[in-house]
Amino acid sequence: MEVAGKRFLILGAGGAARGIGAEIARQGAASIAIAARDVAKGQPVAEALRRFGMAAGFAAEVLPWSGPLQIPDGTDIVLNATSVGAFPEQGELNLDWSTLNKAAMAVDVITGPRTTPFLRRAHELGLLTVDGVDMLVDIVHVALAGFGVTAAREAIDAYACELSGPPLRR
Repeated sequence: MEVAGKRFLILGAGGAARGIGAEIARQGAASIAIAARDVAKGQPVAEALRRFGMAAGFAAEVLPWSGPLQIPDGTDIVLNATSVGAFPEQGELNLDWSTLNKAAMAVDVITGPRTTPFLRRAHELGLLTVDGVDMLVDIVHVALAGFGVTAAREAIDAYACELSGPPLRR
């Protein structure tokens, strides 16, 4: 999915949110909302993202996340940049799941397990999903090309599937 013009909701305000958010802003996202349990920690992330925003009228804001988070109307992509999901037995993201279908895509940075409870619920609601392994495959493909190594993305993906299983697909 194209990033330019899309409205993002990033769950979490740590290093992954800052790094991924900066690239999303640089690629022309219309807006990024950062959902943070501690608004004071989310503010510097939003401020940093505003410096990277390339779209006219780009906005970055912090949403307080103290109870079940409702996905804001107009959200195109929800990205989980927390560690919740890496250990499913420790619980799920505190989301109002009935509002998740307001988005078109759900992305999770977790690489293991490949299918997190967040992605499974998003898939059940009919959203497109991208998991952390999918993202790593893309990073490896781009990095190899940067070193002059030609490797088909499909070959890298096939190897990732051998190691971690297949991704969810619609």
